[in-house]
Amino acid sequence: MRKIAKKMLTTAALISAVFIGSVSANNYLPMTIGDYVVYQGEKNDRLIPSKVIEDDGTWKYFNNFGGLGDLWLHLSDDNKIYVWSENDQKVQLFVDLNSAEGNVQKVSIAPCNSGEVIITSRSEELKVPAGTFDNIVKLSFRNSCADGGVTELWLAPEVGVIKWSETTIMGPKNYHMIKGSVLGNTYPNK
Repeated sequence: MRKIAKKMLTTAALISAVFIGSVSANNYLPMTIGDYVVYQGEKNDRLIPSKVIEDDGTWKYFNNFGGLGDLWLHLSDDNKIYVWSENDQKVQLFVDLNSAEGNVQKVSIAPCNSGEVIITSRSEELKVPAGTFDNIVKLSFRNSCADGGVTELWLAPEVGVIKWSETTIMGPKNYHMIKGSVLGNTYPNK
């Protein structure tokens, strides 16, 4: 399955490079192999690690990307994040980071994150146990499940996901970055 996905992603990357230029390092998806972050829920002690498992130079395969699961992601030179859905076997636009607040993007990430992604803020400052971050892009989700799925996601430049909120049968849960190492920077900074 992964070999087929990698072939399709390589083809998609080549096609996107023709239309949007070569892929460069990304400010909001900077992690690469060897980098990691760890999140913790505020209502329990559950630790959730996230890291890049594969990086072919154009697409990155994330283990647990912001509560959305294991995903292939790609950031284009024009700051659009694309996602490969292994369930749907297709590439789709996840979010255009250059678009204005209020921009709505349809997305399908199984099982409960099919619906819409909305940029609700482009300049938040947020304090989490790993540190204080600014120039955060906050995304909100309208999901296909009433009792499951990510509802909000905060992306910090040079780090990536620092917080996400999700809804569950037991009510809302928030997960904050408590530590990590990204681009040679260790968090929290002490």
